Amino acid sequence: MSRGRKSISALSVVPIIPGHGRPEPPRALDRAEKAVWREIVDAMPPNWFGSECQPVLQRLCAQIVISEGLEEQLRRVRADGLADSERAARLAEAHRDAAKAVNQLSQSLRLTPKSRWSARTSETEVMHAAKERPWEIRARG
Repeated sequence: MSRGRKSISALSVVPIIPGHGRPEPPRALDRAEKAVWREIVDAMPPNWFGSECQPVLQRLCAQIVISEGLEEQLRRVRADGLADSERAARLAEAHRDAAKAVNQLSQSLRLTPKSRWSARTSETEVMHAAKERPWEIRARG
């Protein structure tokens, strides 16, 4: 290691983030799943999804589409006045299971705020949060 004053480039730290930008959805996904893929990928930093994460993301997209389909069916059953039927109960159970899968996959990919922050960090953030939102501040005087 050389002695003396270091240049700025020698002192700078460039983090290496896994991934290669924003991955395109796999061809195996249908149109709805590809739309969900793009929404999720666009909402996260460019290198968030490395190749090791993409199979999990693919399953998440499928589960989200399944969950949305179950919600639509459940709404139709309730609109038809069959909220207490056996079919409504089966749909509600299937939707609950799909929602759990979406939650677990989202957390494993660290997509939810809860999965990105530790309990200590989130408590600190809440304590230091602004008491007034900028759009709620009125001119004083």
